[in-house]
Amino acid sequence: MQKALQQNILNVSAPFQLVTLVNKEQLNTIITNKNGTPDYLAINIYYDSLRSWYNPKKQYQEDGNILHIRKLKSNGIYYSAEQLAKIHGCSKETIRKKLVKLENLGFIQRSYEHKSTPTTNSYNHRCIFVWRHTPHFFNPYGLDRKQIKTLKSQTNAHHVENKYGIRFASTTIENEALEKVGGIHALEDTKELREIPKGINIRSKNVQAHESNLLQNSVSLAPEEIIEPKDMSKVIPLKPKPICNKRKKPTNAQVKANRAKVSVQKEIKAQVVRPVFYGKPKSLSDMHLLLDQTIFDELRSKSGREFSNNFIAQRVLAMSKKPTLDSRNFKTRQGFIAYMTHVLRKELHDSVKTGSVDFRLLANITAADRAYQEQERCLTEIENSRQVTPEWHFKKKLASVLESHKAHGLLLAYQTIKVHENSVVISLKRFVEISELDKQVILQQAKAVYETSSTKGEYKFIDKLEIVFAEQEQYSEPIKQPQQEIVLPQGVWGNILQKLIEEFGKNTYRNWFSKLTATVDELNKTMTLKAPSESAKDWIESRYQGTMERIASISGFKLSGLEC
Repeated sequence: MQKALQQNILNVSAPFQLVTLVNKEQLNTIITNKNGTPDYLAINIYYDSLRSWYNPKKQYQEDGNILHIRKLKSNGIYYSAEQLAKIHGCSKETIRKKLVKLENLGFIQRSYEHKSTPTTNSYNHRCIFVWRHTPHFFNPYGLDRKQIKTLKSQTNAHHVENKYGIRFASTTIENEALEKVGGIHALEDTKELREIPKGINIRSKNVQAHESNLLQNSVSLAPEEIIEPKDMSKVIPLKPKPICNKRKKPTNAQVKANRAKVSVQKEIKAQVVRPVFYGKPKSLSDMHLLLDQTIFDELRSKSGREFSNNFIAQRVLAMSKKPTLDSRNFKTRQGFIAYMTHVLRKELHDSVKTGSVDFRLLANITAADRAYQEQERCLTEIENSRQVTPEWHFKKKLASVLESHKAHGLLLAYQTIKVHENSVVISLKRFVEISELDKQVILQQAKAVYETSSTKGEYKFIDKLEIVFAEQEQYSEPIKQPQQEIVLPQGVWGNILQKLIEEFGKNTYRNWFSKLTATVDELNKTMTLKAPSESAKDWIESRYQGTMERIASISGFKLSGLEC
């Protein structure tokens, strides 16, 4: 047992390298049966019956401090198999198997203290230690292995007889019954193991006299029950151990040692948790940057809600954007935890549905993200449509072949499609920028849908694509206007437009940026843009808003929004 214990201690990692045990569900993948399913009985015995005794009681003082009071008077837990079997509704043998499993995993360790009653009863008393450092996780409510220096293993009559050649008395009715049953017994025939040389056969009543007053309470046997040895010369007489005087007063050294031990225990019981003060009061946005694993675990423990780290961070970020909570400041970390604990207790979101890493609250989604989501939703609806006409087949192909933003803009402006001899004419509601490469891709998809053989055996070829906009009914290309010199407005908005022209070109400026009007607030360093139509607003938000915000921030201004 000592070798196994040393091996378990060597396999334990440092606490900062292990996951902290916070929830009971973490044990479902660690304490399992042979088929990999969770062993719920062993989990309940460890988490509810054993580990919970090390969780200290909390007493809140008037000065704001928290006093931690231990529940246990000793380091170990004295639990009998009968008690655990009655609590969990199973047999004592099942309890023993589950304790052995927990011990093999390195979560607990059993120790047996030799006890004796005023009569002839002598037995091993089970003491269970729940370790703080385990090979699988770090248990904050546990016992440090350094506090337990020695451990005693359970022994029984058969083990001692086979290993050391010592045979306990078999003349009593109780021992004769035990020899027939065999196995490990809790009270009747268990004795404390001593270092005795092999080959020495000692009668058990003499061995038992060392730990009890058997000689004083022994019952005389009848002559026919007395077993005489064959060779009396080989019998080794043993002197009984004198009974210690229990009334003897302790020495001064023992009194000092006991006082020191009591003072240490009082210091351990009363551990005052002092609040963590910040040098400057922190707002909700500041606390969002200071969130760590310790705060997440404490919020889940105190609120009783199993929200993920991502959801808690999302909730703090969303609350920081509310104007009514701008004045909310926290001087201590404990104050922030108390405030968020109250918020999480009343949270209406489901912890299971919000457990995804990609979950976002609506208040934390930017305009660009919303435009991208709307774009993907529109394309998905077109691809999953059950329409079977050639026109819808052509739309589905465009949605799956072209880039997302190009396909979305083209399908939003799409009006009709017609086939004339060997050419395809696509009518659009408004102007859309389409490159030559995109036109070749569109032509290939039109060929795949509209090139069919006629009833006379002739094949219809399509080798030309025409795109007609709403403002030009008879032209396939936009009317080329004479190039005019670009005149930019004065001030910050003119500087931003100049940089946008350098990055996207003059044609993009004439089609989109020239239609915008800007309202500049020099005092607050903000800028509000207004688009001529809803379609232009959607297009600029999805394609150019991120770049415009970046250029405005370089100039020292903030783009507050785009209106219609």
